[in-house]
Amino acid sequence: MRAALGAFVDDIGARTLPDPLRPGFADMDQKWLFSRESLAAGARQIGFSCVDFVSHHDHASLYRDFAQLVLGQQAGGEAVELPDWGWRILDDFDRALPPAIKRLVMLEGTMVLTK
Repeated sequence: MRAALGAFVDDIGARTLPDPLRPGFADMDQKWLFSRESLAAGARQIGFSCVDFVSHHDHASLYRDFAQLVLGQQAGGEAVELPDWGWRILDDFDRALPPAIKRLVMLEGTMVLTK
């Protein structure tokens, strides 16, 4: 579990202001993390008049499910179990954020550009 969490932290670090010269960079899928603001500004600079973002998820256990998926991927596809206190933190986070907020801080989404 410690290795999976460490790999997750390293992965986010590698994708936030990534260094294209870093060894292994070319082998990464989905190399970049962008803010909504930077994507919208870039789209407007190249002539799009409207930029909308559509979240793919907002269900009740979003963060629990996402953590389980990502940690499982980091652990080579194995089922990953957090201690009970870890699941409680994720469940509390899920309960604290209503669906509208989960859509705003989207984990996955689509950008719709209009000329």
